[in-house]
Amino acid sequence: MDIFINEGINQGIVNYIKYMNNEEIDKVHYFEFYVIKTLTIIYGEINIINPFKLKKEESFYKNLSLFGLKKRELNLFINYLDEYNKWLNKPDSLKKTKLITQIQTIIINMILLKSNFHKISNEEILKYDEFLKPEEGDLKKVYDLISLDSEFTKSFWERKKHHISPGITLEKVEPVLLPEDEYIKFGFTMEELKKLPNMKINEINDKILKQKAEEEAGGRAKFDPRKLVLTSGSGFVDTLVLLSIIVTEIMIGFLITLAIMRR
Repeated sequence: MDIFINEGINQGIVNYIKYMNNEEIDKVHYFEFYVIKTLTIIYGEINIINPFKLKKEESFYKNLSLFGLKKRELNLFINYLDEYNKWLNKPDSLKKTKLITQIQTIIINMILLKSNFHKISNEEILKYDEFLKPEEGDLKKVYDLISLDSEFTKSFWERKKHHISPGITLEKVEPVLLPEDEYIKFGFTMEELKKLPNMKINEINDKILKQKAEEEAGGRAKFDPRKLVLTSGSGFVDTLVLLSIIVTEIMIGFLITLAIMRR
């Protein structure tokens, strides 16, 4: 039997086809199956399975580059799957491996690249969750058993998927309106204002408020000097000042009296 690209990819596709035909899949290659299943969600089943059926490896490579995956990263992805299969067939394969995380990290980048061209639905994100952060089932058991750092993938995916989540909705922002009589003074009706964009309404508001401020400034009461109160803020000091004024007035009166008596 011919091997398509490498044993890891080949086993994953074979398992996927069995899955689609409701046949029992090989649980030894369960991770590779989920890799291929996730690729069909990202790129479409026809772009992943048809090259296998037609034995066109070059088409498979090309299809994985649809959204701009760099050649170096593509080659790493292929090599990681090949290394994973070799690791799987080693006698000491029960030791944990970092290859799971390395493969998942590239797949996350594939998803992010796709989001630059297509809107990713919530349903699609949930499908990626099944592969990247399974909460239960056989895939979670596989990760718990052989993945060296499954928690890294979970946290990395959680951070990245918020950049592509379609859950953000735009709400209409109502304009801030002044009292109706303010607009009437300037010849505007509320019906007319409702037809204007918020930016234009804000511009009108600014002009009205500016003119109102100028009118208020021009018509303000003039300064009344009689309302000025001289005080030091201290009762004791104010008393001394008052006494000094009185004494000064008495002395002036006394000097004037002496001057008159000498004449």
